[in-house]
This record gives sequence, C-alpha cells and structure tokens, in this order.
Amino acid sequence: MSARVDITSEQGSKLHWQFTIEATDFTGAEMQMHVRATEDAAEPIALDDDEPPTLTMEFTTTSGHFSAIVFATDSTCELELPADETKLYPVGSWYYDLEVVPTTGEADTLKIMHGRFTVPRREITRD
Repeated sequence: MSARVDITSEQGSKLHWQFTIEATDFTGAEMQMHVRATEDAAEPIALDDDEPPTLTMEFTTTSGHFSAIVFATDSTCELELPADETKLYPVGSWYYDLEVVPTTGEADTLKIMHGRFTVPRREITRD
C-alpha cells in the first residue's frame, strides 16, 4: 500500500524532498507523477491556456520535468521539481500519486505515495 504524503510547493521555488521506500532494486526505473483536480479527473492540471493544453502537471523522469535519484543500496529516493517548472503552477490544491515503473515493465508498476499537492499562494517576486 502506498504512503499518504501531502506535498506543498511554493510557486517559483525548487521543490525537493527525500523519502525511503521498501528495499527494492529500482535501477533504471522511471518515476511518474500526475496531479489532477480530482482522483477521477481524466486529465492532469493544465499549465497553459492552449486547447488542448500543451503543458500539464504530468511528470516523468524521462520527460525532464522532474529529476529523481533512487539509491538502490538504502532505498532512499530524492525528487526535485525545478523553480522554472513550479513558477507555472496555479494556486490550488489537487490530488497526485507517484509511481515507479521498473525496467521489467508496466505490469510491475509500484505506487509508492499519494496525497494532496498544494500550491498555497502566488509567488510575489516575479517577472
């Protein structure tokens, strides 16, 4: 069962967090995370006004939208969302989950955490 972890991201600030997962070798695995308005929403939160949106709160380690480091030796993970990404996030509170897709394929996907993803206020110092 995945852990409930609520995440708060300041708009325009790098988000970095570290957590430990069960001892499993995730060498070469991809991490993916979607942020949606409701748990049943069909699409992730849009970050632009295009129809359909060209940029959404859908992140993978292979897309370059966030970086993840998995230390297989002690099962510690570090995830980072860069400031140039978080400045695009609208203020609000939504749902997310974070999954690991191992090199063995989607059938072995493991949801490691879920919860609320909140951007509490607009960045004041901005262009």
